[in-house]
Amino acid sequence: MTTLEYDFSEMKLPGYGDDILIQGTAILESDCEDDSYFYVASLKIGKTTLKRPSRINSAHVIDDFLFTEIVKQIEDDKTVHGKHAALEWTDAVSGLVSDFVPALRRRHGMPMFLIPELAPLGGVSAQAAE
Repeated sequence: MTTLEYDFSEMKLPGYGDDILIQGTAILESDCEDDSYFYVASLKIGKTTLKRPSRINSAHVIDDFLFTEIVKQIEDDKTVHGKHAALEWTDAVSGLVSDFVPALRRRHGMPMFLIPELAPLGGVSAQAAE
């Protein structure tokens, strides 16, 4: 089973104007054994994780509504976000996505104070990160 995190930004809710822009991460999982299709298992918006709504009396009506409206766009390959998610899914399944993560990239919650830099004579000096 393949799982992929798809980051989306500036997603508008159709029918609610252009003032609401949503950004977050969708957790995509394979829908079948050959990984040719995916579905959205959950969404992370800020610090909140939205799960797929239950068909039995849910107490989180707003969360369920947001999940449903966002998933409609991600799972539909005729929308901008749906096309991007489908392309990223295809790349992940085919193995074209690199697992390389730069060691010195900025990460949320991890300040980088000193970054070693090679001096012209081969010595090592430290400079403060911006």
